Amino acid sequence: MATWAICRFTGWEFLIPGMSVASGLGTTAAAGLFFGFQPARQPARLDPIAGLQTE
Repeated sequence: MATWAICRFTGWEFLIPGMSVASGLGTTAAAGLFFGFQPARQPARLDPIAGLQTE
């Protein structure tokens, strides 16, 4: 936001390439999926009864 304001004030061109946005969103989605599913894999493989009996 600050960069946009400076460019607006100085008259410089402000441009964000679409490939940068796409790669940022892709990287964020991949990291979210990996770090969301990875911790859930181990408990999902356990027997539910055994998981509830241990403290």
